[in-house]
Amino acid sequence: MVPKDDIYIHILEAAFKEDHKFKLRKLFEEVKFDEDQEFLILLSVDQGNLFGKDPSGFKARYDKGYDDDVWLTVEDRFRLLEYVELKEARESSRNATYFAGAALILSFVSTMYSICFS
Repeated sequence: MVPKDDIYIHILEAAFKEDHKFKLRKLFEEVKFDEDQEFLILLSVDQGNLFGKDPSGFKARYDKGYDDDVWLTVEDRFRLLEYVELKEARESSRNATYFAGAALILSFVSTMYSICFS
């Protein structure tokens, strides 16, 4: 089961790997959502907040067993891109903090060395 906070990121990452159009049921099988998580995704798709779809009552058709095509919109792609960039920025920030700490320690040690031997 995917953590509740990450369901949208997981579904976007799985959808990004698919062709232009894909079936939502297949995506649900790949990411292994529980029923509540599937409901949240279906609701987002039905309301037009996630994925492009045929606008004719998607959730009602899905509940009846139909599996209409959905696709990533440009907005979905940018959401995923922003998430990836945020992860990379956090990693870069963490690395910069480590280097800054190391530089501070080195500066302190060299200052102490200079004081002791002068």
